[in-house]
Amino acid sequence: MAAYCARGAENLCPRSENRGWCTDGGHAGYTTVSAAFTYRLPEGVPDVDLAPRLCGGIIGHRALRRAGPPPGGRLGPYGFGGSAHLCAQMALAPGATVHVMTRRAAVRRLALELGAASAQDAYAEPLDSAILFAPVGELVPVALRALDRGGVLAIAGIPQASPPARARTAASS
Repeated sequence: MAAYCARGAENLCPRSENRGWCTDGGHAGYTTVSAAFTYRLPEGVPDVDLAPRLCGGIIGHRALRRAGPPPGGRLGPYGFGGSAHLCAQMALAPGATVHVMTRRAAVRRLALELGAASAQDAYAEPLDSAILFAPVGELVPVALRALDRGGVLAIAGIPQASPPARARTAASS
């Protein structure tokens, strides 16, 4: 078993095959899957209400777990699409302070309506955790600079451009 799999980071497995990405197809009528990767959906909730929570929700949940903000900690999501706004709500529920970084005014308003402490282009105070949802490699060093000592940056989006070389070196050391 690869070290990634043994520590629960199956998404890093070099032999990973994801349906819809590596192979044709999506969700089959019948399938076999490890119980560790399943979740019983509540009865009586219409599919149209559950569907948005599945992909966006699990991406946001996993990113939040990886970022690991401490109880009552300061979390900074970069980008505020479907996964990020679900993640922010999951962080707010137990008491995190969420500072959203996004450029669009309408999205900033949504972040504030959902309970974010602030919503802007950049954040001046140190964060305990940050999550990069925006697929922008240049934001990696920006997010790293926003972290307090011991802070964690989780990268949930697939960058369309690589982070600058200096950031790759800092992140890997």
